[in-house]
Amino acid sequence: MDESIVYERDLLYPTDGAFDPGSIHVELHSPRKKGIPVVIEGKTPHSPLKYIKCIIQILQSDIFDRINVNVKTDTTIYIRINSFIRDEWPDGTLIEAAYSGDEIQFNVTDSVK
Repeated sequence: MDESIVYERDLLYPTDGAFDPGSIHVELHSPRKKGIPVVIEGKTPHSPLKYIKCIIQILQSDIFDRINVNVKTDTTIYIRINSFIRDEWPDGTLIEAAYSGDEIQFNVTDSVK
């Protein structure tokens, strides 16, 4: 499995605090059969899981609209489990966020697929 990162950047997203934005680091990995793996890691104490729908909208408009890729159908999103969300998700190293209709379901995994 090729783990090469083809693009990365940091993004801000809104949170419940008007002057307290969340920050994430985003990595796009080489495409796989299931699409483009996107790995997100929180850089602030805000849980990316709580704001995942907003984060996905930002990813779509800031990154994927430029290359005509639909985040919902053409990517697999992973959230790296770090100290900010370890208490809520004590097992595994990544959380896979998968769409089921308009809802997002989360599953723990140990690798990017």
